[in-house]
Amino acid sequence: MTRTEFLSEFEIVALQAPGSIKGQEALDSLDGWDSLAVVEFMSMADEKLGVQLDPRKVATCSNVDDLASLCGIAA
Repeated sequence: MTRTEFLSEFEIVALQAPGSIKGQEALDSLDGWDSLAVVEFMSMADEKLGVQLDPRKVATCSNVDDLASLCGIAA
């Protein structure tokens, strides 16, 4: 998955407008980033990337780029 594809998938999970996420956005500034979105994100990472994420590591991420890096997507 490319970085652009990752950001598009993240936008869906976090209920953001298409093309609005660039990567530097703080997770706590996104209205759609809540506990349900975290679960959906982890499911997306597993299904589309084959990456099983540790919820504790996801919780340490502060921005979208951190999540991408956790999934093996280069910034």
